[in-house]
Amino acid sequence: MQKNRGKPEPKQDLSSLSDLELFQELGKRLAEKHQTDPSTLLIPTPTPQNTIPLPIFTGSLSPLEAVVKYLHENHKLSFTAIGIKLNRSVKTIWQAYQTAKKKMPEPFTPFKGETLPLSELSNRTFSLYENLVLYLSKKHRPKEIALLINRPQRNINTILSRARKKDQQTKTES
Repeated sequence: MQKNRGKPEPKQDLSSLSDLELFQELGKRLAEKHQTDPSTLLIPTPTPQNTIPLPIFTGSLSPLEAVVKYLHENHKLSFTAIGIKLNRSVKTIWQAYQTAKKKMPEPFTPFKGETLPLSELSNRTFSLYENLVLYLSKKHRPKEIALLINRPQRNINTILSRARKKDQQTKTES
């Protein structure tokens, strides 16, 4: 493999990566630079407790209710642990679970398919629904998102528009 002598390598846009993906990319680059095996580095990998399957969002539950119910029933996490992971109040988590239990008494069945990192849902600037749609918009068009989570496309467009406005406001305030 030839190296570009004297020429810097083109820079990759890393702004679209999640924190986990960014950390993993950094680990790969460090392993290459120091000519070591990437498996010797402590790079976090997604675990079932740190990822959420997209099919849980297709039912009648709100995104917050679906995530809380899934984590509490399928992964046996306490409301406190869920609150910490989602950066939400324990009272909010408890209330979401109570509502979800009334709407859907049966537990979620195991899911296969696309997942999303739980860390993507913890930004308090946005609602959980906005965080979900913003994350999915990095990889999918609004029409595809609507199909993935079984919601009307106009709702996805509204949520995406609202989230982008909030994002612009937070950037101008900083």
